[in-house]
Amino acid sequence: TIYANSYVDLGKIDAIGFDYDYTLVTYTEELLELIYDMALHRLVNDKQYPAEMLEAGLKFDPGFSIRGLAVDKETGWICHLTYTHHVGVAWEGRERIPSDEI
Repeated sequence: TIYANSYVDLGKIDAIGFDYDYTLVTYTEELLELIYDMALHRLVNDKQYPAEMLEAGLKFDPGFSIRGLAVDKETGWICHLTYTHHVGVAWEGRERIPSDEI
């Protein structure tokens, strides 16, 4: 199900995914850094995320998974899904979860 501009009860959502549309363009690393920085500032300034996030010096990491991501609601892990929709890699913060724990 896709939700757009409507109320969403997150208690009824199994997974939250984020995706960029790479269909028409390939984003440069500079643009990805800009998107990351703007999203970080928006979360803190408009969505009441902790100000410490700005003070922590968080930077875009091109080696970190950016495509096909989902957040596991039970563990809080950021999961990189394979093309068959299985968890290929999971992260807790920026720490990679060992394969045998996934």
